[in-house]
Amino acid sequence: MTRFAAISAIFLTGAFATLLVNLHTPSEPLIGQYDESHCDERTRQKVVSYYLFKSTLTAVLNSLAQGTTSLKEARNQVYESALQYNPEYLRRLAICERGTTPQERVARNLIGHVCGLELTDPTICVRIFALEIEFAEMQQASTESRSTKS
Repeated sequence: MTRFAAISAIFLTGAFATLLVNLHTPSEPLIGQYDESHCDERTRQKVVSYYLFKSTLTAVLNSLAQGTTSLKEARNQVYESALQYNPEYLRRLAICERGTTPQERVARNLIGHVCGLELTDPTICVRIFALEIEFAEMQQASTESRSTKS
């Protein structure tokens, strides 16, 4: 009887798995290849704007990780690019990053992106530490300039 129960369990498991696969696999793909002919001009412009912003962000992150640009320069480049091409980036940062200004949130986000490289490049730790020091100095200078204006 145990042999029968084991064979039945295997058979039922296979049948259940097949049923699940067939239920969740549509016969035709839901999303086909991207067809630009269905897009209006506004959609095309949004896509182009996003890619212009994304290329700036990628280039800045690479130079920031390599140490060829400062955090302040990187922050300013990404902030200006976001204002021009992708303001949604700044709106989303306001939700997910701490900071009192958009520039502070951009700087924090850039450091977070560089920290993400630590999994593939353990030597990036030194660069992250330098970025955190630079960020603290930027914060201190910002606080001092606010207190002298008051």
